[in-house]
Amino acid sequence: MDFSSIVRSFLRENPADRNYQFGASLVLRISGNEYRYRALLNGLPATQTQIIAELESYLRRRDAIPSRERIAEIRKEAQQLISEREAEKDNTKVCTGEQKPVKIFRAGKRADHDSLPDNIKIIFEENMNLKRKMAQYHLEIRNLLRSDKDCAAPDIADLVKLLKQADETYHNNWKAYDGYKG
Repeated sequence: MDFSSIVRSFLRENPADRNYQFGASLVLRISGNEYRYRALLNGLPATQTQIIAELESYLRRRDAIPSRERIAEIRKEAQQLISEREAEKDNTKVCTGEQKPVKIFRAGKRADHDSLPDNIKIIFEENMNLKRKMAQYHLEIRNLLRSDKDCAAPDIADLVKLLKQADETYHNNWKAYDGYKG
């Protein structure tokens, strides 16, 4: 039985039947702090809630560590997202029936930008800021993907989530900006 299972079984026991001295020894194994261990033992039964809280905290932190399969999924999703964005960066598209790529051009600001209401003008500025943020997210994801450390997977997952949210907002903003008819 692994250590986490031992902690879980201790926490599942009926509170009246728990051996809190054993619980304090589990806290000692987690922290390695003998002073804390002795303080918990000397303070029993008043320290029972602290023992439970520390063991539950340990399990929450332990359960937050992704499995190897989840790490592989996170890395694959991030790599796919980066690859898609790199393809979009090329800004090319093959038209049906043609063999050569045709360049798609986006001018950015509308010709009538200065005459637009302020709430629509702000959308353009927001998108410029979002574009910079997304570039930063891309860079951070690429750097973390190069890392072989397991601890990078949760960071990658958070960045992928932020990038997807920013990308969705970015595209919705362009639809609102480009589609505005004053």
